[in-house]
Amino acid sequence: MQRHRHRVAGLALPQIPDRKVIAEVGEKLLDKIRKGDTASIFFFLKTQAGWRETNKLEVSGADGGPVQTLDVSKLSDAALAEMLAVADAQKEELPGG
Repeated sequence: MQRHRHRVAGLALPQIPDRKVIAEVGEKLLDKIRKGDTASIFFFLKTQAGWRETNKLEVSGADGGPVQTLDVSKLSDAALAEMLAVADAQKEELPGG
């Protein structure tokens, strides 16, 4: 594989393959894509078509409604202590709790 080294302002830039080599590699990639090679298809779409893998998680409350929240800053010390006691009891019921 022929490579060309370029220098700009005294810095050595990465070696760039010859255009013929790039064309040959590109043709091999396209051959694999035409044959249905999934990895090659994904590679092409991610590098050339801007595809990205994303994960999306949507959370909803009961029956698809909004998630119910509780502003604990407005609870009394007694109410908070009761909630902590219930949570501790439930924790002990879990395996490894």
